[in-house]
Amino acid sequence: MVPDDAERIDRLERQVQYLLRYVGVDADIAAADNAAFGAGPLPASASPEVVALVRAGKPIQAIKLYRQMTGAGLKEAKDAIDCLRVDLGLARRR
Repeated sequence: MVPDDAERIDRLERQVQYLLRYVGVDADIAAADNAAFGAGPLPASASPEVVALVRAGKPIQAIKLYRQMTGAGLKEAKDAIDCLRVDLGLARRR
């Protein structure tokens, strides 16, 4: 690793920690969610269409769309949508 890379990684980690504190997310919970749900190529929260389906109370359609967009399996897509529902305040964390 080049020294510039190490400095860049340190700066990015500080920014992530700042953002987590800013939105009120516990870093340990965020890390556990990341490990449990996996970080796919396109998080559910990155797609306005998926978010709109979740907010409209259509989780099955949201899962289908998420799978089409990311190529994720059924379990991974369901977990991502469940996590998004929690993030949006539409469901409780298990």
